[in-house]
Amino acid sequence: MISFRDVSKVSTVIVTMSDYQTTIASAVEGQTATTAELNRSIAEAATGSEQIAESIGAVAAAARSTSESVDDSRQAAADLAEVSSRLEGLVGRFRFCPRSRPRREDATARRGPGMKLRRLGGVRA
Repeated sequence: MISFRDVSKVSTVIVTMSDYQTTIASAVEGQTATTAELNRSIAEAATGSEQIAESIGAVAAAARSTSESVDDSRQAAADLAEVSSRLEGLVGRFRFCPRSRPRREDATARRGPGMKLRRLGGVRA
C-alpha cells in the first residue's frame, strides 16, 4: 500500500522536476534570444561588409580613372613640349629690324609703324 509519506516523496520529486524543467526552459529561451541577436548582428556585419566592398570598388575605379587622366595629361604635356620646341625653332629664324621709312600698308599692320619682320638670312617675310 502507498503511504502518505510515499506520496509526499513523489510529490517532492515532481516539484523538483518541474523546477528543473522551468530552469531548462528559461535557459533555452535565453539561448534562443542570444542566437537571434547573433543572427541579427551577423546580418548587419554582412551588410556593412558589402557596403565596404562597394566603396573599395568605387575608390579603385576612381584611382584607375585618375591614373588614366594623369597618363593623358603627361602625353598632352609631351605633345605641347614638342609643339613648343618646333615653334621656338620656327620663331628663332625671324628677328625684328627697324625700318628707315614705314610703308603706307605697314602703318596699319599689327607690327606697328617702323618695325619690319625679317627672316634671318635676308629673306623678307
